[in-house]
Amino acid sequence: MKKLTLLLVVAFIMLAGIQIASAQTTASPQPETAKRFTWKSVKPEQLQGTISMIVTDQKMVVVTADGGVPYDFTVTGKTRIEIGGTRSTFNDLAAQVQKQVTVTFIARPHGDVAQSIAVSD
Repeated sequence: MKKLTLLLVVAFIMLAGIQIASAQTTASPQPETAKRFTWKSVKPEQLQGTISMIVTDQKMVVVTADGGVPYDFTVTGKTRIEIGGTRSTFNDLAAQVQKQVTVTFIARPHGDVAQSIAVSD
């Protein structure tokens, strides 16, 4: 009787092990879109408004949209800045407060990052 019980327990464990192994191999992987997502694949957005403030220590530009809503944009080393069609630097933006601007940006969870800032004359 002990041998039969032992045989049944071993058979049950083996069957359970086969079921677990087959369940692990047939589990579906993560969707393909999750594997290919990068911030480079996000399409940039554009906003037009007036430069209301430059925060130099945080490298941030605050633009007030035509509706009166302020937007903060982080400026990085890759941000292209143009003033009147001429390539400029972040420090040059300090003299451009209250001027019309077009900002192309990527919306990110930690804040909007400016790709380009174009100040019109």
